Amino acid sequence: MKQSDVLIIGAGPTGLVLALWLTRLGVKVRIVDKTAEPGTTSRALAVQARTLELYRQLDLTDAVLKLGHKVPAVNLWVKGKPATRLPFERDKMEEIGLIPSDTGKEGGKRTGDRMSHYIKLGGRFALVVEQLLATGFEFTWREIPPPRASSAGGSGNEEGGGASISGNEKGGRTPLSGKRTKFTCPHQGCQNAWAKPGASLMCAIHEEKMLPTG
Repeated sequence: MKQSDVLIIGAGPTGLVLALWLTRLGVKVRIVDKTAEPGTTSRALAVQARTLELYRQLDLTDAVLKLGHKVPAVNLWVKGKPATRLPFERDKMEEIGLIPSDTGKEGGKRTGDRMSHYIKLGGRFALVVEQLLATGFEFTWREIPPPRASSAGGSGNEEGGGASISGNEKGGRTPLSGKRTKFTCPHQGCQNAWAKPGASLMCAIHEEKMLPTG
C-alpha cells in the first residue's frame, strides 16, 4: 500500500473536493468511505456562490456552470396552493421588492463580499407576505445552542427555547449563536474567509496562515 500524507474519511462532496484541492497542492491523499456504492439520496444538490469561489481556485467553475442546471427561481406553496415565486436573479429580485444591500438596510452597497437585502415597503414581496400572515400562517423554529460548561445553576445540556413568526406577533429577530470573524490572506487581494473567533485558517494558494482583520 502506498504511503499517504492525509487520510480523508468520507467520500461525499466535501471529502472529494478536499481531496482535489490537496492533490492540486501536491499532497498525497487516501479516501475511505463506509459505503461501497454511490449514494441514492441528494448530496450537495445546489451549488452556492461561495462554493463557486472555491471551485474557481481549482479551475472547476467554468465546467460546473456549463454542465450544471441553473435554477432561476423557487416556488412557494401553502396548503396545496401557490403562494409566491422568488427569483434568484438580482434584477428580478428588485422587481418583486427585494433590494440588494450589504448591510441589509436601505442605503447599503449593492455589491460586496457578504450580501443581504431589505424588503421594499409596498413591493410585491411585502404585499404577498402580508396576505400570507393574514391567513394565520405561522413558521416555527428552534435553535439549540452549543453545550455550555456545567455550573451551579444547571447542567450544560440545556436546549434553547422555541420561537415563531406569525401574523399576530411583532418583535425583533432572534440572534444567531456566536459571531464570525473576518480572516484575510497576508497577500493583498488574494481572498477572505469568515469563521469563529480564534479559528486557525490557511490560505491554500500561498500556504500561509490567514490573519484576523475584523
